[in-house]
Amino acid sequence: MAAPYLHPKLQVVDSTIRAAVVDVTALTAEQRRERARRAILEAFAERPPRVVEGEYRVVAGNEVPVAQAKDEASDER
Repeated sequence: MAAPYLHPKLQVVDSTIRAAVVDVTALTAEQRRERARRAILEAFAERPPRVVEGEYRVVAGNEVPVAQAKDEASDER
């Protein structure tokens, strides 16, 4: 009787995969090669690094934005 309170129940997860299917049988070999080249270049394209702007201060060993550091300092008081 205590099992439901001690052990979590498994949840149902929707794992449906939806993909666009393209009929490539009508394409020539060269057209298929070109599509593959574009897909490869797109997959391995260099993405710009994410840049976070602002002033940071070390609080409790972690770097946090100054505005957040001020909020945390006022919460501690």
